[in-house]
Amino acid sequence: MACWNGLSHEQQRLLIEKGVLPMGRWEPEGGTCEKGAEVAVEVESDEAPGPRFYCLDCALGYLALVKFGSAIPGPAE
Repeated sequence: MACWNGLSHEQQRLLIEKGVLPMGRWEPEGGTCEKGAEVAVEVESDEAPGPRFYCLDCALGYLALVKFGSAIPGPAE
Protein backbone atom coordinates (compact mmCIF):
# COMPACT_ATOMS: atom_id res chain seq x y z
CA MET A 1 0.00 0.00 0.00
CA ALA A 2 1.27 3.45 -0.89
CA CYS A 3 1.72 6.33 1.54
CA TRP A 4 -1.32 8.64 1.56
CA ASN A 5 0.89 11.44 0.23
CA GLY A 6 1.83 9.27 -2.76
CA LEU A 7 -1.78 9.19 -3.96
CA SER A 8 -3.29 11.76 -6.30
CA HIS A 9 -5.98 14.13 -5.01
CA GLU A 10 -8.54 12.10 -6.97
CA GLN A 11 -7.42 8.84 -5.32
CA GLN A 12 -7.55 10.49 -1.89
CA ARG A 13 -11.05 11.82 -2.61
CA LEU A 14 -12.25 8.36 -3.70
CA LEU A 15 -10.88 6.80 -0.51
CA ILE A 16 -12.56 9.46 1.64
CA GLU A 17 -15.91 9.28 -0.18
CA LYS A 18 -16.13 5.56 -1.04
CA GLY A 19 -13.56 3.90 1.23
CA VAL A 20 -11.90 2.01 -1.66
CA LEU A 21 -10.15 2.62 -4.95
CA PRO A 22 -11.49 1.11 -8.18
CA MET A 23 -9.71 -1.94 -9.62
CA GLY A 24 -6.50 -0.95 -11.35
CA ARG A 25 -6.16 2.32 -9.42
CA TRP A 26 -4.06 1.04 -6.49
CA GLU A 27 -0.73 2.37 -7.70
CA PRO A 28 0.14 5.89 -6.51
CA GLU A 29 -0.52 8.58 -9.11
CA GLY A 30 1.41 11.80 -8.83
CA GLY A 31 1.61 12.34 -5.11
CA THR A 32 4.65 13.69 -3.31
CA CYS A 33 5.86 10.51 -1.54
CA GLU A 34 7.21 7.35 -3.12
CA LYS A 35 7.40 5.30 0.09
CA GLY A 36 5.01 2.61 1.21
CA ALA A 37 2.60 3.01 4.10
CA GLU A 38 3.93 2.10 7.54
CA VAL A 39 1.58 3.80 10.03
CA ALA A 40 -2.18 4.25 10.34
CA VAL A 41 -3.16 7.74 11.55
CA GLU A 42 -6.58 8.99 12.56
CA VAL A 43 -7.25 12.28 14.32
CA GLU A 44 -10.48 13.85 15.51
CA SER A 45 -10.31 16.71 12.99
CA ASP A 46 -10.02 14.42 9.93
CA GLU A 47 -12.45 15.00 7.08
CA ALA A 48 -13.73 11.42 7.15
CA PRO A 49 -13.71 8.61 9.72
CA GLY A 50 -11.11 5.89 9.53
CA PRO A 51 -7.34 5.94 9.39
CA ARG A 52 -5.09 7.18 6.63
CA PHE A 53 -1.94 5.19 5.98
CA TYR A 54 1.35 7.09 5.80
CA CYS A 55 5.06 6.33 5.72
CA LEU A 56 6.67 7.22 9.03
CA ASP A 57 8.12 10.54 7.78
CA CYS A 58 4.81 11.74 6.33
CA ALA A 59 2.89 10.59 9.45
CA LEU A 60 5.16 12.67 11.65
CA GLY A 61 4.73 15.64 9.31
CA TYR A 62 0.95 15.31 9.32
CA LEU A 63 0.78 15.02 13.10
CA ALA A 64 3.05 18.06 13.48
CA LEU A 65 0.75 19.99 11.13
CA VAL A 66 -2.30 18.99 13.16
CA LYS A 67 -0.66 19.76 16.52
CA PHE A 68 1.47 22.80 15.75
CA GLY A 69 0.08 24.22 12.51
CA SER A 70 3.28 23.57 10.53
CA ALA A 71 4.77 20.37 9.23
CA ILE A 72 8.23 19.04 9.84
CA PRO A 73 10.12 18.27 6.62
CA GLY A 74 9.10 14.97 5.02
CA PRO A 75 10.92 12.83 2.46
CA ALA A 76 9.99 15.06 -0.48
CA GLU A 77 10.95 18.33 1.21
